[in-house]
Amino acid sequence: MVVFFFYGCECFCSNNTINPAFIGFSKSQIDTVIIKRFTPNQNYANLIDSVIIVALSPDTNCCSAFYYSVQGDTTIIFANADTIAPIRAGYDWQIYIPATRSTINISDIENGTQVNCKYCDPNIVSFVQNGVQINSPARTNYFNNDDGYGAFIRP
Repeated sequence: MVVFFFYGCECFCSNNTINPAFIGFSKSQIDTVIIKRFTPNQNYANLIDSVIIVALSPDTNCCSAFYYSVQGDTTIIFANADTIAPIRAGYDWQIYIPATRSTINISDIENGTQVNCKYCDPNIVSFVQNGVQINSPARTNYFNNDDGYGAFIRP
């Protein structure tokens, strides 16, 4: 009966998140990034909280709440712990890059349907990035593991 409970349950995949993926940025441009979480559908007026992400050296990357993965010309920031980020449904989000003074807005994150826990399929079906609807967003990987979706950002 316990086995049935853990393997036969229907659940909602909650571990799928959106990771900032910076394409073509220099290291110095994204050595500091601020992620802000807002009350949804309030035009970014009601800030809930924020986190400052600072790039660390590779030898201290393991111990940080966030880590940077460089893949070709793309740097992806992953959450190493459950802080206010990673970006997920239920909120509106802003990614602020102080070095370039640019802000990326992410909203209307839509989760998919319930799926079986053991074979949990991707569950983010769309989101809006800077006013553009992103349907069937691309997945991001770190060491060939499925680590969520990418919000692809160019300078």
